[in-house]
Amino acid sequence: MAEETLQEVTAGLAGLTVQGVSEIHASLTDEGKVPEDLVLAFNSEDPQIRKTSLIKIRKILQNLSPSEAVQPVIDTGLVPAVISLLDSEDASLQCEAAWIVTNIASGTTEQTEQVTDAGALPKLITLSASSNADVADNA
Repeated sequence: MAEETLQEVTAGLAGLTVQGVSEIHASLTDEGKVPEDLVLAFNSEDPQIRKTSLIKIRKILQNLSPSEAVQPVIDTGLVPAVISLLDSEDASLQCEAAWIVTNIASGTTEQTEQVTDAGALPKLITLSASSNADVADNA
């Protein structure tokens, strides 16, 4: 079963390009979910595809109210991976990740707990002292 899932994910990733991900609308599907291609793109080995999907996920949170957007982003299962990007050497990834994490934390108590339980607070505190003003502001 796990092998089939891995094959499906690999097949899905094979067709993704930066341009293709760029063309995905930064909005929820009609079912109220983050588009599956954005989730697949986030899991790509290609750093540009991953970064493009991260930006699209941030835009979903930016364009919708927290009551609409936060839970669908949590439901992707990507919160721990986004939080891990707070440790990235790439300031633009840190900035995008911090924006997403702080917006998720602005949701309900349960949604905030998702962020705190995944270890985001120490990372955000460290980033708040970043020499990069954009990173510090988003943290």
